[in-house]
Amino acid sequence: MFEILSKEVEMLYQRLENITKYIDKNEKEKYLIKKNSEKEFENKDIKEYIEYIAEEDKSPINYNAVIISLYGCYENFIDNILINYLEIITSLGIKYENLDKAIIDNHERLVGEFLSNTNKYKNYDLNTKEIISKLNSCLNKEENFKLNNRILISHSGNLNIESINNVFRQVGIRDIWHRIKWTSNFITYYKEKDNIVEDEVIKEIFKSNTNDNILFGIIGDLVERRNAVAHSWNEDDRIGNQEIKEKYIPFLKTISKSIYRIILEEIYGYLYNNNKLVKIEKIYKLYDNQILCINSGENNIEKNDFIYIINNSKKYLAQIVNMQIDYNNVDKCNEQEDVGLQLDIKITNVDEIYIFKNSEV
Repeated sequence: MFEILSKEVEMLYQRLENITKYIDKNEKEKYLIKKNSEKEFENKDIKEYIEYIAEEDKSPINYNAVIISLYGCYENFIDNILINYLEIITSLGIKYENLDKAIIDNHERLVGEFLSNTNKYKNYDLNTKEIISKLNSCLNKEENFKLNNRILISHSGNLNIESINNVFRQVGIRDIWHRIKWTSNFITYYKEKDNIVEDEVIKEIFKSNTNDNILFGIIGDLVERRNAVAHSWNEDDRIGNQEIKEKYIPFLKTISKSIYRIILEEIYGYLYNNNKLVKIEKIYKLYDNQILCINSGENNIEKNDFIYIINNSKKYLAQIVNMQIDYNNVDKCNEQEDVGLQLDIKITNVDEIYIFKNSEV
């Protein structure tokens, strides 16, 4: 049911890989031109092609294309994953009034703004009758209500750090950058980037850096560069291809996986609060803060499934990265089987655990 979210991450990865290949292609062309600059080619087409490439390299076209493409796939990912998030939570059988108050308030406010000034949203390809119909389905508390997702995630200008904060708040997801920096994906990225071994060092760095622009400055920088190349033919302060490949692209990949995980946490929170998760009754023991031994009860559990963990009123979403039955690795366990689950996060204790079954929605 939630595969559409992971597909958005995969799509972003593929687009970033295409940008990497484009950069590599340009680098290879420059190398070949330099290597063959003194040769005389009898073939006219080859000679003209080499001249075109040499002229293109002197212009800002390739650099501008890369920057605009980087920003474009980043913004497209944010828009699409939030729309999918809203579509999922409205398909869970949750009442409109049980959605986060921010969603309800912003939905009604933004639809009102749209109806009073449709020109503001002229680039969104929206149908006024459809907008009103969806709003009525919410206000009338219809069972199969529909949100105006595109309006609800609307944002003006570029998605810089503050704009990201605002658009996530509009859909009830608060402190997005604070949450991103504490995801396992971002912690791992930061440790590898700065060759940090100890988790305690990371914690101190993150605690001391309360300004989002310090840890996530690449986002602001990308937005500024995108604006510069979009409004001016030449960009004097260019970054090199190697820096784009080694710094910007890995950062965007990390951010996307962190956002994916946070959105899943929000969805599981809705499921838990609306009694749509199945409780695992038998919890035997937690080993090394990461291996959970349970009985599956009346459930089939698979590797890569997520489980929702309650510990002293704190809630965690963990993914199963490995499973063992009688010390043998398995991809799936059946009903009433004792199984060990290796989680992708560390937890100190477990009071309750829950799983999601599509049939329960």
